[in-house]
Amino acid sequence: MKEYPLDSDELWTLGGVNIAATVSFSIGYAHYQRYQDIQRDLELTQGLPDKLIGRWEAKRDGAFEIAMIAFAIGAVVVIFGGLKLWSIIRSTTHPDAPRRREAGSS
Repeated sequence: MKEYPLDSDELWTLGGVNIAATVSFSIGYAHYQRYQDIQRDLELTQGLPDKLIGRWEAKRDGAFEIAMIAFAIGAVVVIFGGLKLWSIIRSTTHPDAPRRREAGSS
């Protein structure tokens, strides 16, 4: 079994990344659900004044924009977390581990 020693800063960073991704995706999903709800309500409702429909369409569009921004932030945070984890693994040395032979050498 390989071990990857983590210091306190790395643990806090990875924990913060997980929390930030979870919050971002939660906000994104909530706003995307609101977008879908407003869209469905507008499709099923008839006889509303144009001014009122315009207001709800603006709210719908705003919810969609917030959802996409939150999803994008979540994706960036997940990528950052993966890169941080990869850097921890790459910076870890195992002095007792057998060395790999280079390709093409005998």
